[in-house]
Amino acid sequence: MTDRSYWFLGGRSTVLLGAEDTEGRCAVLHHELPAGTESPAHVQPGDDEAVVVLEGEVELWLDGERRALGAGEATLVPRGTQHALRVAGGEPARLITVSTPGGHERLVALGGHPVDEHDEPPALDLERFTRAAEAAGVEILGPGPF
Repeated sequence: MTDRSYWFLGGRSTVLLGAEDTEGRCAVLHHELPAGTESPAHVQPGDDEAVVVLEGEVELWLDGERRALGAGEATLVPRGTQHALRVAGGEPARLITVSTPGGHERLVALGGHPVDEHDEPPALDLERFTRAAEAAGVEILGPGPF
């Protein structure tokens, strides 16, 4: 299998299983995110997303409520939920996300940059990210609320 790692939102995201690997059933991604990483507020109308924290601490914003997760904790972001994520606690975080059905990995592939083409994460290109979100069926609502 080829390496499917991308610089995305300032960290490294790797597609472990994509829709093409699972007959569209799910996508599984591994994320290594530096301290302070924040996603924009967004909605995934077509997929549910489970977030599992392997290391570090994250704060999630789910439809206006904040939820803190540490290593070994998980939550489900149901489809249609406005949400954002921030790496909290001053240390990097490692996460696994599982999206059902598959396809959410397109946002990472289209909005990120292949790791093998860049030594470090390029600056976020908001226009590219917005185009990628539209192509992947993700609605960007604006900056995260953190």
